[in-house]
Amino acid sequence: MANIDILKKTTLFAGLSGAQLMALESGGETRLLARDAVVFEEGTPGDEVFVLLDGRVQITVEMSRKTEQAPVHTVLPGSVFGEFALATTADRSATAIALKDCSFFVFSRGTFQQLAAEDPSLGYRVMQNLGEILVGRITKTTRELRASLMF
Repeated sequence: MANIDILKKTTLFAGLSGAQLMALESGGETRLLARDAVVFEEGTPGDEVFVLLDGRVQITVEMSRKTEQAPVHTVLPGSVFGEFALATTADRSATAIALKDCSFFVFSRGTFQQLAAEDPSLGYRVMQNLGEILVGRITKTTRELRASLMF
């Protein structure tokens, strides 16, 4: 039940009913990782979505040399990451590393697709929310790029 309380507060699952959140929770699992563990790596296949329950995760991207990583975002508890896996089979676009001991709620693209087939309104709502998240990120990135080009 604690996972449902966190899930209903996330942007990705906004607007889902209690029953839909329960279905989502029953299709996932809680996973624990130690500090400095790699959650996923850039360039690897991604088919899972993560909700950080506790801890802190750093999202990084590779720079020109494979040994250089640039931090781009810190994930805090209650946040979703890796959500592109719901919409694409493309490889991960970034690396996620646990900055502290972490616990996650994790579910797969397959689980989501099954739930969406059983309850199209769940699938529609989550994909609509994902679209809003993506538009927000693109808008933010465009502003940052524009600002960096002005100097």
